[in-house]
Amino acid sequence: MTFTQIPEQYTALGSEAIYVVESPEAADIDLRLVASDGTTCLGMRRYVGVREARCDAAPLLRRALRFEPADDETGFTPAAGRTVTATAEAAPAGSFPDRAEATAPARIFLAGPAGPTEPALRTTMPAERIIPAGAGEEISITMPEFGSVAAAVTVRSGDRTEFHRYEASSAGLFLFRLDLKDFPDAEEVTLDFGTMGTIHYTVVPARSESCRLAWRNSIGSVEHYTFPVVREVRLRTEKNRAENRRGYAARIGGQERLTRIESAY
Repeated sequence: MTFTQIPEQYTALGSEAIYVVESPEAADIDLRLVASDGTTCLGMRRYVGVREARCDAAPLLRRALRFEPADDETGFTPAAGRTVTATAEAAPAGSFPDRAEATAPARIFLAGPAGPTEPALRTTMPAERIIPAGAGEEISITMPEFGSVAAAVTVRSGDRTEFHRYEASSAGLFLFRLDLKDFPDAEEVTLDFGTMGTIHYTVVPARSESCRLAWRNSIGSVEHYTFPVVREVRLRTEKNRAENRRGYAARIGGQERLTRIESAY
């Protein structure tokens, strides 16, 4: 039993991630995906009476992705939960977990529709941004090969300008985290990633009525934005009335809160 096709390193799970395993003769084949800890099964498929089993692992691996916003100080940080490292194993049906007859090399899989072809910032937000004082956000970066990357951070406050430089060596997907608590007097912040691009922030006062959100975008990154104006808040409560020995009693069947917000762009 042999793997004849495996996904490329940093394959994006928004597309196909194809494994093909062949057997010398028709057989029942189990193919399973194992996490980097060597024990956690991320998914398994069984193929009955085949000489070639073809598995798209993307739907199985997408379930392991996690998109929790980073909460680190300013600098480069790993993209925890945004990638999945997995190994594929194949064996005659019923052989797992005791043995695997064929094992494919481990691969790192990324979220999004496509893997990296060049160093790039993975963002859909504009390069000119507004951010409240004290807030933080992250920039996703992809590197198709291991290499060095630098971020030059320029912080302006009144007539004072500070320069900071952050460096990292990595590949695949990682993050640059900006935390304005590290620059409490900042009025403008510029992040310069060289050929990958530049992002400029205008810092505005934080307002208690604003609403800051984080969401997963269409290319597999987490974006942030503070909506400065809340236009409407509605609370709907549904009550059910039930009869008992003492008469009728009301209980809350469900509540729904609707908040309408407005962008400053």
